[in-house]
Amino acid sequence: MLDNVLKRIAPYARLLEPVFAASARGLFRGPTPLRALASSCGHSTAKLPLLEEALRVSSSAEVVRQTAMGAWLVTLEPEACQRLANMLHGVNLYLDQVHHDTDTVAVVISHPAQPSRLVRELEQTLQGTWGLAETADVLLELARRATRRFTVMTPFVDDDGAGRIIELLDLTAPGVRREIIVRGGLPPALQLRRADLERLEAAVFDFRISRDEGAGTETFHAKVVRVDSDECYVGSSNMTAWSFNYSLELGFHVRGAAGKRISQVVDAVLQVSQPALA
Repeated sequence: MLDNVLKRIAPYARLLEPVFAASARGLFRGPTPLRALASSCGHSTAKLPLLEEALRVSSSAEVVRQTAMGAWLVTLEPEACQRLANMLHGVNLYLDQVHHDTDTVAVVISHPAQPSRLVRELEQTLQGTWGLAETADVLLELARRATRRFTVMTPFVDDDGAGRIIELLDLTAPGVRREIIVRGGLPPALQLRRADLERLEAAVFDFRISRDEGAGTETFHAKVVRVDSDECYVGSSNMTAWSFNYSLELGFHVRGAAGKRISQVVDAVLQVSQPALA
């Protein structure tokens, strides 16, 4: 029976191990409000939505129950709780010390300015905006983490975006290679920041090149911020005020094998691009 339960609740092992371990010691045998349960298990209030989700899954597995007043109680006997806690501990031990993800991905969002009907709708969901990282915050953290190279690839740049690019480059450590990829020549907003670009020794590249055969050009619409060789932001945000302050933008913060593959694409773009800061 517990094997089948474990299959259902294993994705929530970190949240649920202390719940069943405490229940084995006699806690949560009676109705316990969600916040009190979380506090007893050492979970922060930020984790309340995920803990509630974990308890709902556990309820569908018939090992916990929610009362009509919304409180929670564990329905397993103490001995079974201890066995389940031990099984969840094994899952956590494997995740922490044995397993290594080939890729890690986090969702990144820029939401419309308040008041926003979209944000209100999102906040009505169980998790609200929990777990959604803000695009601006992720990019700042990426810049701080760069040790070898930092690349901003953006097809559109306005005055706000140019300021953001300079801020990001300024956050990188000395010795980091700083690169910007644009299209159609150096944007006017970056032209006005030429002194900053030269101070930061930033290399600017133009990926809008003539085709080897036939008419037309090769160019891009991708938005990427690359750190070193295996970590990237990939999404819809341009370096513009509209993208960061008014529009819904979604993207991913990618690390690992997928991040390395994206980095290889960026390197290929650099190889075929032309210098834009003469």
